[in-house]
Amino acid sequence: MEALHLAGDDLPAWFLDTDYNGLCFHVSQAFFPRTKAWDSIKRAVGADFEPSEKRRGRRKSLVFQPNEQKVEWDLGDGTLSQSIDYGGGYELVLVNRIRERVKQWRKQDYPGVTRTTLDLLKHWRREGRREPLFFAKLEAAETIIFLVEAPLDLRQGDCCSARPGTRRNRF
Repeated sequence: MEALHLAGDDLPAWFLDTDYNGLCFHVSQAFFPRTKAWDSIKRAVGADFEPSEKRRGRRKSLVFQPNEQKVEWDLGDGTLSQSIDYGGGYELVLVNRIRERVKQWRKQDYPGVTRTTLDLLKHWRREGRREPLFFAKLEAAETIIFLVEAPLDLRQGDCCSARPGTRRNRF
């Protein structure tokens, strides 16, 4: 595979892998050299936000309604709620609830899993890995395992506060 090299002026963004092994590109730093790049991104997603800032912890799962979509999303069933932090964004309530439950389950050392699953989870999270797993891949695997093997009391419950006339979501 041949790498294409362009001048920085021609790129809307460029990425740096400080430990490229010839097989897998892992972004360790991202740069947006054009001063108008953020304006382009804001227009593309139809959102009002400031360029990224470093925050502690996991950000909430969000979705933005496409610009060309004319029908407003229904917020009545509680699966979406307007974001306070991101103008034009909607929080995915169920996704955020499942993430919180998986986090609790992880802190309890994965109750309910088989011995083989526990060995895998510990292997994936072990210290000193030469190539640590990307957090999102590990979280995706943990979520699937959680939905299949975690105790029922962690997997069941409302994803949102039910109001009269709305459906209740279970997971």
